[in-house]
Order: sequence, then C-alpha cells, then structure tokens
Amino acid sequence: GGGCIVASGVAEEADALGALRLRGFWAANLEPVWSLGSELARSLAALGMFTQAAGMFSEMRLWDEYIQTLVQLGKRSEAERVVRERLDAAPTPEMWCYLGDFTEETRHYSTAWELSAGSCARAKLALGAAAMRRQAWEEARSELRCALGVKAHLAEAWYCCAACALKLGGKEEEALADLRRVVAIDPEHYQAWATLGGLFGQLRQPREALCAFREACRLRGEKHELWKSSAALAADLSMYSEAIFRGRRALETGGAPDPVLAAVLADAVVKDTRAADMTGARRLLPQLRTLLGLYTAAQPGAAQHWQTALYVERKCGGPAEAAPLLLGHLAALRASTEWTKDAAALDAVSEAAAQLVEARLDSGCEPGELKRLGATVDELVHAAAERLPPPGRAQ
Repeated sequence: GGGCIVASGVAEEADALGALRLRGFWAANLEPVWSLGSELARSLAALGMFTQAAGMFSEMRLWDEYIQTLVQLGKRSEAERVVRERLDAAPTPEMWCYLGDFTEETRHYSTAWELSAGSCARAKLALGAAAMRRQAWEEARSELRCALGVKAHLAEAWYCCAACALKLGGKEEEALADLRRVVAIDPEHYQAWATLGGLFGQLRQPREALCAFREACRLRGEKHELWKSSAALAADLSMYSEAIFRGRRALETGGAPDPVLAAVLADAVVKDTRAADMTGARRLLPQLRTLLGLYTAAQPGAAQHWQTALYVERKCGGPAEAAPLLLGHLAALRASTEWTKDAAALDAVSEAAAQLVEARLDSGCEPGELKRLGATVDELVHAAAERLPPPGRAQ
C-alpha cells in the first residue's frame, strides 16, 4: 500500500513537471523531424553521398531532390520512371519540365508553361535554349524574355538575350541594355564584360570598351585574348604605359606577339607622342625595349618584330643596341623567306647583311668577326647565284 502511494506521488509530480515544461515548448528552438531530415539529406548530397541521400529524399517525398540525385547517380531511366509516376499522380509544371529534360521534347515545356499559368520560368528558359540550338534567334529571344518576365534576376538569361540580339544584327543598343543588366545582377560575369567591351568598340566608344575589358581581365586574368584586346584599346587612347603592360600580360598568358601593337607603340615612343597623362612617350623606351625583346624571343623567325625593334634603336638608341638586332633580323629573313628563289627576298637579305657589316665596321669589330661576316655575305651571294634563274628566264 505504501509503495502505491509513493508511486502515485511520483506520477503526479512528473505530470506537474511535464505540464510546466509544455508551457515553454513554443519558445524552444526545436526543428521538426522532416526539416532535420531534409537538411541531413541535402548535406549528404553535397558531400557526394548520393545513394544515402536518394533514400532519404524518397522517404520524405522530396521528389525534385530525389530526381536530381538519381540523375547524379546515372540512373536517368529510373528518374524518368519516377517523373512519369508523379505526373500520373499529381502533374506539376516542374515534373513536365523534368520530362522534357529526359525526352528532349519541347512540347513538354510548353505544357509546363500552360499548366503554371505563365509562372514557370524554367519552361521558357528551356524553350529559349532549344531555339538557340536551332539558331532561331528571334524565337529564342522572345522565349527568354517571357522567362525574364517571371524571374528578372536571371543573369544568364539576360546574357543569352544579348547574344541573340547580336546574332540578329542591327540590335546593338538592345544587346547593350541586356548586357548592362547582366553585370548589374552579376558583376563577376566576365563573358558579359568581355562582350560589352567588344560591343562598345563596335559603337566607337573606346573608353567604355577599355573599362569593360579591364573588368574582364580582372576576373579572368588567364585569358590572353582579353589582355590583347585591352592593350590595343589602351594604345588607341594614347595610354601607352598601360598598353605595354597589357601587351606583356597577353604574351605571358600564352598569347602570340602582336605586331600591330608593337608598331603603334614604337611610333609613339620614337616621335615622343604626348600620352593621355600629358607626358611624352619617350620615357617608356625601357619598357618598350623589354616588350620587343620578349616578342623577338617568342618568335625569333618573325622578321617584322626585328624590324620594329631596329626602327626604335635607330631613332632612340645607338650602334651598340642595333647590332644584335641586325644579326637577329638577318637570321629571321634567312629562315622565313625563300631568298634563294625569290629576287625580292634576296634583296632584303642582302640589304640586312650589308647593314650588319656596316654597323660592325662602325662599332670597330674584331678582325675575326669581320671575317665571319664576310663569309656570311659570300654564302648569301653564291647560294643565290646557284638557285636564282638567269636574267630573262621565267622562274
């Protein structure tokens, strides 16, 4: 009897404590089981544990995540089966879009758009992508615009709209507005910055173009094409120091030497052209020499690089600086032209050899070196005499 009384007292006390705890239940930060389970499943999927995640998604009837996880596991047929089952049970725009993904039939996206009463942006994005693959640019732009009417924050959709406008031609201003939307939404979209730069260039707005390419270079510094384009724009704007820097970066990132840029910079330095910062370009002679040295080292057989470097040294340097360039120029001409068969090429090689001999004589070369130069000239003359046709005979 006493034990029953004690037990009854304990039960009453427990009930009282339970009732007291229930008063603060809604203040406790306790998440429901389904919320914790979905968070765990998504964490497993993020860690690459797709099999475990798929089981949990299926149990919690999280069909979107379940289908996506099956695709990650390479079980597309099973994923398609699940989609069709869900469509039979309770059709939704999302499931029609999944069916379109699996079957590649655009009519399913149209069904999704209709079922959503014009609120399923994904359906229109898919229709726009399909139109772009068919190169139906006007149709693609229209479909993408519908998607953006639902979700205006989709940067990639704005970028695709701009691409369609450029493909159609004559819609540069519309493309410009679309690209500005892209970089406003996603400032890290380097392709939009690069396309903006090219478009500003076409519209003859070089300053805006250079600003856009600067951003593209900042985001993708490994793209030599971006450095090359920005270097040319900087040179056109008389920003010679920046042009030299960007030309060098283009070379360092795997690009080829740009002979046009080199010629523009050489002419500016030789003529001491006033730069955009109101300083003379002649002060950039050391940096230009470095750039031209990199060009000749990268393409030693390209005579035009040696010619540009020689032009600079003849105007700004002296015989000591020009002599090694003359030697490189001669070697490049011999390697890159058919001087043994073409009279004009032979004239160029002979002129280069004569200039080299003259420079060495002026600088007081050693007798041994002079003898070697003479042997080089003799070699050129005799080799050409053997292979060039006699005067008056057709080649």
